[in-house]
Amino acid sequence: MDRNQERNLTDIEMTVVRAAVGYINRGKELIMRRNYLGPLGQRLLDLFNDALNIADLLENVGTRPATENEHLSAMFWYETLVVYYNKIIEAVETVLD
Repeated sequence: MDRNQERNLTDIEMTVVRAAVGYINRGKELIMRRNYLGPLGQRLLDLFNDALNIADLLENVGTRPATENEHLSAMFWYETLVVYYNKIIEAVETVLD
């Protein structure tokens, strides 16, 4: 397969993106139920929404045929999403404790 036929993200990477979306949405629900979190809860929701925006971008470009610039951009945003996802997992676990 030549470079122009490759996609921006692999099937495994797209699965991670979709899993992140599901987990983030569930985390948002849990945070919204905890009114006592106040400003911290709002900051967490803002972080979750930022991560969802990145995931939305990746869902739009992830399966398209890759161009060099778009592929590099998709990989940067994928790596950023993974960092967000790990932090969100920590935040949700902390809130639930």
